[in-house]
Amino acid sequence: MASTLTVDNIVGATLSSVVDIPNHVIGMSHDTWSNTVGTQSYTSTSYTDMAGTDISYTPKKSDSLIVVQWNIQARALAPSGQDLRYFIRTALDGTGSREYDIVGDNLGKLGDSVWVPQWINITQQFNSTGSAMAFKVQTKAHTSGNYLQLPHHGDNLNHISKTVWEIAQ
Repeated sequence: MASTLTVDNIVGATLSSVVDIPNHVIGMSHDTWSNTVGTQSYTSTSYTDMAGTDISYTPKKSDSLIVVQWNIQARALAPSGQDLRYFIRTALDGTGSREYDIVGDNLGKLGDSVWVPQWINITQQFNSTGSAMAFKVQTKAHTSGNYLQLPHHGDNLNHISKTVWEIAQ
């Protein structure tokens, strides 16, 4: 026998704004950044915050899973005589997290400096803190002259998107 359940509204029994169904999205935030401020070059060999990668989210529950995704359009320089190499890491509330070592072998060793397009896609999970959480991406150069750049070829031509999902557990 088939049954049909039709409702106009579902309200949580204890938290009227949250219906807790394990492994389902209970909150989401999305934002984009378009480079209108000029080319951003990250030449430091110490971690630096990347423009446009920050996003904040306040979880609805303290025991949920937070999934953050960044999509970054950039370019990297492989100077003459060097490999292309830079580092990326995510950060939660100012503390660095997982680090990614990006390497392109022999690109600059051909005798010319080479700019290489980069499409950086990072998805990372964090445990909810139950209070406001601030996420961002940081980068550092491997050596002097070898770095990542957010180019500016004209307003709104370089974009970063970031999305946060909160998953009930």
